Amino acid sequence: MLKAEWYIDKDKLQEYAKWAKDEAVPYWLSVPGVKELRGYREPSSTLVLFEMEFESYAAFGKMMDEPKTKAMLAKTATYTNGYKWSLWDASPLVPGLLRPKKRTQTDYSLFFTIARA
Repeated sequence: MLKAEWYIDKDKLQEYAKWAKDEAVPYWLSVPGVKELRGYREPSSTLVLFEMEFESYAAFGKMMDEPKTKAMLAKTATYTNGYKWSLWDASPLVPGLLRPKKRTQTDYSLFFTIARA
């Protein structure tokens, strides 16, 4: 998974939003081997966290070799600052998405019985 973050220049927020919606996101979603794309924004800030999951490291490498990718990264730099990225692999301890077990009414009843004791 590629994790990247950057700050959007405050004086270019509207331009960036239009470019991201019209060009950047559609491009990243069209890249062969991309499985998932997520974007986050820090509240009360212009900090963006961007995650892109790939089918393989080879897919990531091919994407980075593409002239269109290089152009897209250069364009990103015109709207942003503080860009940094890292490449991650699945954890051997938590190799996939885990979710908490759904609690039943019995689980809650037991908790309240113990809490009253």
